[in-house]
Amino acid sequence: MSKPTATTWLLIAALVTISTGCDSNGEGGSSPRITSITPSTVATGDLITIAGTNLSSASVTIQGISTFITANTSTSISTSVPPGASVGTQEVRVTTSEGTDAASINISQIGAPPTITGISPDPVSLGQQIVITGTGFQGGAAVEVATVLATVDATTATTITATVPTSGITRGQQASVRVTTPLGTVVSQVFINN
Repeated sequence: MSKPTATTWLLIAALVTISTGCDSNGEGGSSPRITSITPSTVATGDLITIAGTNLSSASVTIQGISTFITANTSTSISTSVPPGASVGTQEVRVTTSEGTDAASINISQIGAPPTITGISPDPVSLGQQIVITGTGFQGGAAVEVATVLATVDATTATTITATVPTSGITRGQQASVRVTTPLGTVVSQVFINN
């Protein structure tokens, strides 16, 4: 039997590289890859979308601070810029069990905690939609009515539309309405109809 030639060894090496699925960085093909972050200029508390590949079951840090992920698929992550992030160009790092990738965003300002200026209608019935007006709602918000989590139907920086839960709330009295964002919590009141 003859010894393998240099050409034979090159072919074997090429086949091994192809069969292991290595990418151009020599890493496994399932490592996370960031292709874009929108918007690219944000304030703390703002919601961002990270697009890419192999992003399932990821964790995200911005400037080394863990973020709260609101949605995660293999091609997209929705998360908020955390309190404590500084103004300037900051690193966004996505990590999965297969590896890490990084990109950057520009944090232009430090966001403020939420405020509530009004709730309508007031009084309200169980199961009815309410509109909460105020400031600082960007980046997503959770709403509780009398400590029961409400369904948030829509959110902008100045309004939240939510549905009052149908159970767990006492009728015929005032109930707290609590709005929580990544930058803080604010509480107001609404009267619950009989």
